[in-house]
Amino acid sequence: DFLFISGDLFDHVPDEDELYTVDKILLKLKNTNIIYVTGEADYLKKDSPLWHYKFMSNVYLLNGDDFNRAGNTEELDGKRTEYAEKIIDCVHFEKYKLDIYGVCQYNPENERNDFDSIHISHPEYINILLIHAGGEKVEPFEWDDIGTLKRFDYVALGHKHNFIQNVILMF
Repeated sequence: DFLFISGDLFDHVPDEDELYTVDKILLKLKNTNIIYVTGEADYLKKDSPLWHYKFMSNVYLLNGDDFNRAGNTEELDGKRTEYAEKIIDCVHFEKYKLDIYGVCQYNPENERNDFDSIHISHPEYINILLIHAGGEKVEPFEWDDIGTLKRFDYVALGHKHNFIQNVILMF
């Protein structure tokens, strides 16, 4: 039902033609909600085609002015929540009792740590976080410093290129 893209879908800020080419491919995923946050290579900036591109596919580009969906006549499954903020965006899918939080990169380097400002608003839902993070100049963090992530059911760290499983058993 979902495809998560946690940054660097492109290895540079894409132009209109590149967005259209990828959008046509993603359009084949008719029953899939595609949640996209940008990384340091395909970062989101207000004067870029990515900021203004209207996706034909089921892409939800987080952190923009809107979800950049082209003329879809059907009501969207996902709704931006009232607890979305400028840095932390959130889309809710009522059908799944699911909140997906996301943080886009806005430039090639980001030495800021946004983890401290992430707060789950509905712990009774399934909560997912998409963020392009984990480099010295790309949303840096230390595993010991991200206690807030323990409340997420799934975390996609786009900058990390290897799988890490953190299992917490509670009795």
